[in-house]
Amino acid sequence: MQFDDTPRELREVCEKGLHGKYGVDEQLCALLSTIGWSTAYILPVICGFGLIGTTFVIIAMVHRSKGFARQLIYLLCMLITSVVINILISWLWLIPSKGIPYASNGTVYFFIRYTTASMCTAHYATSILTVALYSNVLLVASLDRFMTIFFPTKTITLTNRHAMIAVGIAVCFSCVTVLPPTLEVTWVPVDDIIFCGFPEDRLASITAHLLFSLLMQPILIGIFNVLLYYRLTVLCKKHSPDDKHSNSHRQLRASLTLFLLSLAYLAFSMPLAISTIVTVVLIRRDGQLDDGVHVAQGVVFLMWEIFFLRELANIVIIVRQVPLVRSFMLRIIQKNSRKSQDSVSFATKNSGQKK
Repeated sequence: MQFDDTPRELREVCEKGLHGKYGVDEQLCALLSTIGWSTAYILPVICGFGLIGTTFVIIAMVHRSKGFARQLIYLLCMLITSVVINILISWLWLIPSKGIPYASNGTVYFFIRYTTASMCTAHYATSILTVALYSNVLLVASLDRFMTIFFPTKTITLTNRHAMIAVGIAVCFSCVTVLPPTLEVTWVPVDDIIFCGFPEDRLASITAHLLFSLLMQPILIGIFNVLLYYRLTVLCKKHSPDDKHSNSHRQLRASLTLFLLSLAYLAFSMPLAISTIVTVVLIRRDGQLDDGVHVAQGVVFLMWEIFFLRELANIVIIVRQVPLVRSFMLRIIQKNSRKSQDSVSFATKNSGQKK
């Protein structure tokens, strides 16, 4: 028996396509080539900038940790989770299993989910848990912002302690709903091929996994933000552009920031959710890993790459919308600019003295 992921997968599929055995093999060859090339040369750039940029934003927020608002607590938790997602999924899974084999022509590779069955379970469970945790914290932040905008008098007594409690509830909810089904993932033999997934008789676990990891959060976040968008349009019409230091202006900016982050989440995560659901349904229906399932799996890999564009979008939104991050970044730029100017003037002065 062989594993579902192999370093020779692209070569074998493309050779079948050249011999004209199956029409779908040519499509699968093109798809796998696209995945290999983009994962080898594009994804490291996206995830590298995302990892560095997100870490920079976290440092900026922690550096100015005094007087944290509730929304910044949610945002900080989301960013930390995003860093973990970046490392777990891109650098430990996608790039070593798809990008490096493509770039090295199959001579260098690492399949973390096919080292041992326990590693298959651990990596799958932790990856899905962190993705669900990010979604759940964003959902809590959306609910908090919804309550603040629509019921301001009832939420005026909420403090940072309540935000920490809400994050703790999100963590517990994620663990309770995600870990039990995903811990059943293991090596499963199908048609003399071993793949990392759910055993055939785990319909309840698969349903719970899809519901609590991929479906529930985007739907609720979408509902909250449709209502929030309606309220924002009303507030923008009433708001005076000259009144930039009032509490209403800060509330409006916080609401707009969350709305933009939610849009980025929905835009880059929904294609992944839909493609994953389609792949699971195909595997359950056909009961075998045929070329159609491999095409669906390939689409999921591409959607993971698109998913990481969310991290870059988040960085742009936060730098643009969060003053403390923007001011921290500007101070660093100005400081480095002064250092470079001083070094240039010092070098010019020394060269003049030598003459």
